[in-house]
Amino acid sequence: GGFEAHSRLMRDMHANEVNAYRWVVPTLDVNTVDCFYSGLDENGDGLVILEDLTLRNVRFLRLMEPIGFQLARDFLTEIARIHARWWNRPELDSDPQFAWLQDASEHGGGIWQYFAILHDPDQYSWFRNAPRAAAMPTELLDPPRIHAAHGAMIAAHADEPATINHGDTH
Repeated sequence: GGFEAHSRLMRDMHANEVNAYRWVVPTLDVNTVDCFYSGLDENGDGLVILEDLTLRNVRFLRLMEPIGFQLARDFLTEIARIHARWWNRPELDSDPQFAWLQDASEHGGGIWQYFAILHDPDQYSWFRNAPRAAAMPTELLDPPRIHAAHGAMIAAHADEPATINHGDTH
């Protein structure tokens, strides 16, 4: 659920997550968390209730911690399986249960809400000063450059086959 101070900006992202756990994840043959509930309220606010992964002795990774070759390979293999499952599938355009994906793609792949942060000096300052930003190349911390790159990415992929990809692979 969106309980953080920036949640209003992330409402669409939360809705995407609800829909992904409802419609996409159950179709995948990948190692994933069990979802007990995913839903949207009348205001469009999303809530997802997932299993407690500590009960599986899962090792939680840290952003600044290297993961090694084997784990990186396994991670990329799982992500590729997600992309392959939905690569150029006609139901992405025709099945009503996937209409939410069309809404997301109109905004540049469903990540457009992140770019609103770049226009708000207080939010951008908070992000820029966060510890995770310290490891980012300065080119990735330049708002005009990020906007230009995002626009170029959307244009470059406009005529490519559609697929569903995991949008939070950091």
